[in-house]
Amino acid sequence: SEKSSCLPIFGTASVDKIALAKDYFSNIVQCYRNSNVLICVGIVLGVAFWDIFQEVGQGFPTVILTGESQSGKTLLLKSLSAIYGLLGKESSIAGHSTTISLFRQLGRRRNIPVFMDEVERNNFAPMEKFVKTIYGGTGRTKCNGDGIEKGDVFTSLVGTSNYFFEKFTPELLSRVIFAEMKKEDFF
Repeated sequence: SEKSSCLPIFGTASVDKIALAKDYFSNIVQCYRNSNVLICVGIVLGVAFWDIFQEVGQGFPTVILTGESQSGKTLLLKSLSAIYGLLGKESSIAGHSTTISLFRQLGRRRNIPVFMDEVERNNFAPMEKFVKTIYGGTGRTKCNGDGIEKGDVFTSLVGTSNYFFEKFTPELLSRVIFAEMKKEDFF
């Protein structure tokens, strides 16, 4: 949105990191008035401590930001990926990516989320199996028929979608944090 004041803030090494963080989070709170969105921001930042959550809590949720176009989903996704040092094309993968390519991305990152922009409606069904794998941090074998190769997972997924997941199962609800974003909540 042109009227939005929510923009990435870049600084040099000489910039006071505490002041920069205060400015960033103040900006996020001003731009996103929905408390569910702010909770999701905290969870995305918590991926930096993924290994601790796996050890203590034995799981870490996937974050999905859903809602109408122009509600700030992609802007927030890019802003959060910039915190992890992911900029430009490497900041997110396409929402129509296969579960195999998603799993490869998960295997390449440690405590840095995989950001997936615009999850397609036809990817919702395979996503449930994928989310279960992410939550537990244990890969599955390809012979299970789910297309996910064997390997360990050391991070979580943050995705955006214009569509809300219509059919929930208890497994999905217990492993995903959703925030429904609306244009009128984005300033």
